[in-house]
Amino acid sequence: MKKICFFTNSMFKLGGEQRITTEIANGLTNLGYDVTILIKQKEHIDLNLYGLSNKIHISFLDVNYDFRLNNIAFFEKLRSINRKTGIFKHCPRIIRHFFCSNKIIKQLKTFFSNNDFDFVIGVAGDRSFILSLLKPIINGKIIFWNHQSVDAHFKKEKTRYSNENSFIEPLFKNFHEIIVLTNSDKEKLENYYNIKCRVIPNCKSFETNTKSTLNHNRFLAVGRLVSQKGFDYLLEAMYLFSKKNKNWNLDIYGEGENYKSLLNTIKHYHLENRVEIHPPTKKMLEVYLNHDIFLISSRYEGFGLVTLEAMECGLPVIGFDIPANKELITNGNNGFLVSCYNVLEYAKTMEMIVNNQELIKKTSNQLNKSIEKFSRKTIILQWHKMLNESKR
Repeated sequence: MKKICFFTNSMFKLGGEQRITTEIANGLTNLGYDVTILIKQKEHIDLNLYGLSNKIHISFLDVNYDFRLNNIAFFEKLRSINRKTGIFKHCPRIIRHFFCSNKIIKQLKTFFSNNDFDFVIGVAGDRSFILSLLKPIINGKIIFWNHQSVDAHFKKEKTRYSNENSFIEPLFKNFHEIIVLTNSDKEKLENYYNIKCRVIPNCKSFETNTKSTLNHNRFLAVGRLVSQKGFDYLLEAMYLFSKKNKNWNLDIYGEGENYKSLLNTIKHYHLENRVEIHPPTKKMLEVYLNHDIFLISSRYEGFGLVTLEAMECGLPVIGFDIPANKELITNGNNGFLVSCYNVLEYAKTMEMIVNNQELIKKTSNQLNKSIEKFSRKTIILQWHKMLNESKR
């Protein structure tokens, strides 16, 4: 029985990484793997949140952690300065402290010295790079599981790893496998760092035979209320749409730092009776089924997990023509792609589809076939194949 350890920030809070890690961990457990999840943040264990198997071992690092990378605010401030100015870009020893504190490194060394694994998987970039630092004491193979858009995180100004290449580039050689979610990200990451990647997309986080009746006159959008998700674009598009349509409303499900500013935008556009922002809910299946068209307005995505969920429930999708959307949406077939950040075109596409009920039904009918390749069984078998082929 092969032993696997996932190292992640959190498992028992609402979020895409938590949902998909649960699916992969459960699937590998069902195939006979011995799975452990090491969680950086201490949190209340709620196996029912996403249905995490009780066969999976759960461990926590003994640190007080509040979503700062290294738990030291001073280094968070230095990292922010370095992203903007590059003042430390040739100082990997300083940059290393941006990723984790000495306390975390010490506890990880103790954990991996006391536990042997065949594979240790970093869930997203930061955790993966921390594991790479620990290669001398990790007996198993280290896997980088990238969850974010490569363009939004690497080799560009003002991205997550801006001015940190002197630290992260040498760490790539310590990974036995690098997993990305899209073909676009594979090509870019290989070109940026001259490394080999493997594409394993996310699977559906649920599967259902029940589909939306498509008769609610309601748009749906889901995501964190942050700049990345482009809800500012969406509200402007809804404003333009509302000038010609008085019947369709928009529900947004999410929370985040832009909540108040988005409420102000809704008020500015006089959309108080047309748009409502709801807190996240555990009953997302019910939410999807009570809507008709899914709107994704992200500036970038690693993978459109909520888009895949909406499609599973029979909702046609309108989204910008970003790489992650093109992995899921075939324009005019199972959804509609709009020129990036063209709000007027987005609003016209909304108007076009709501005025053609037959088009909504026809598009919805294409969804099942187009997302078959993202079934849980298919993706888990890809993980199983990767773990058995990994030789680097």
